[in-house]
Amino acid sequence: MSRRWVKWAIPVAALGIGTGVWGGARVLLSAPQSAARHAGAGKVDRPAKAGDGVKARDSVKAPSTAKAPGSGARSAPGRPAAAAESSSPSGKSSPAAKPAAPASPKAATATGGAAQLFLGGRNHVPAAAAYATPAKAVHDGLFAPLDPKRPKVVYLTFDDGPNLTMTPRVLAVLRAAKVHATFFVVGSQVGAATAPVLRQTLAQGNAIGLHSFSHTYGFEKRGSAAATTREVTLTLAALRRALGPGFATHAWRYPGGHMSWSTLAAPDRALAQAGLSWIDWNDAVGDALGESGPHSVAGYLAYHRHALDAYGTHNTEVVLMHDAAGKALTLSTLPKLIADYKARVYRFGIIE
Repeated sequence: MSRRWVKWAIPVAALGIGTGVWGGARVLLSAPQSAARHAGAGKVDRPAKAGDGVKARDSVKAPSTAKAPGSGARSAPGRPAAAAESSSPSGKSSPAAKPAAPASPKAATATGGAAQLFLGGRNHVPAAAAYATPAKAVHDGLFAPLDPKRPKVVYLTFDDGPNLTMTPRVLAVLRAAKVHATFFVVGSQVGAATAPVLRQTLAQGNAIGLHSFSHTYGFEKRGSAAATTREVTLTLAALRRALGPGFATHAWRYPGGHMSWSTLAAPDRALAQAGLSWIDWNDAVGDALGESGPHSVAGYLAYHRHALDAYGTHNTEVVLMHDAAGKALTLSTLPKLIADYKARVYRFGIIE
C-alpha cells in the first residue's frame, strides 16, 4: 500500500503547534539484560522483556502535528504520515552529556574469524561512555525548556540501516569530523553480510538503537503490545547474533516516530517493561519525504533551520536522518550540519 507523503515546506511551520501524543508516556528506564554492569554506574543490564507498566508523562509538553485526513497518524518534521501497512526501510525515510572524545575505540579480540567487541551489556564500546547519555534522559529532555546554565548536546541519529553502501560513507564523514552518532537499525537488515558494518559502527565510538524488526507500519497502527514485544525480541536477537551476547540497548525508535501515532499506549507499556525508552526528534533534514521533500543540500539545510524554528532551541537536540540506500543528499549535507552545530557550541553525544 502507498504511504501519504507530506509536503515539506508547509507542515514544518505547523509542526510546532499544539500538543500531541509525544507527551504520552514517561517510560520507566530499567536496564537491558546481561551480567555486566555499567562502568562506574552500578547498574545491572538486563535482557529485554515485555509486559505492562508505564508512568504517565506530564512534565514535558511537545509540539505535534495535525492528523492526516483518513490516516489515523500524525506527521512530523522529516517524517511522512505513517498511514500505510507496510513500507520498505530503504524507500523512506537532556541532562548534561560529557564532551565527545575524538579517539575511536578499537575491536578487541577475534573469535571465529570475526572481530568481537567488548560491550558488557551496552550499545556502545566502553570508551564511548564519556559522551553517552541514557535513553530515558534524552527522551525526557527532548522538549524541556532551554536552560542556559546547562551544556547543549546534539544527538545525530540515522534510521533504517545498516546499509552496505551508505552506512560506511556516513561513518567516514563522522570520523573525519571527530563526532559520533546513534544508528537506529532495522532488525531484518541485520545479518552476516551487514555484521561487519555494525561492528565498524561500534568500534568507531557510535551507538546502536532499535528501529523495529519489520518496519511495516503495522504493529504501531494496531497498537499491539504483543507485536511490539516480538519486534523488540527479534531485533535484539539479530543484533546479538551479529555483535555478541554483550549487546544491549535502552534506545528505541518507532517506525514513523512516536509522534506519528495515536495508538501507542499498550506498545509504550511493552517498551517500558523491556527497559526501552522511545526516542523521537526535534530536528531533521527532510530526507524521509521523497518527492515532496527538499531536493538539494541547500534545501536540506533550510529544512533543518525550519525544524529548529518550529521546535525551538533546547539543551537536547536530536536530529533525524537516514543511512538507507539513496540518501546521497543526506551524506552531502552532513558535514555542513555538523559544522552548524559546532558553531552553535553544541557537544555531540550518543544515546545509550
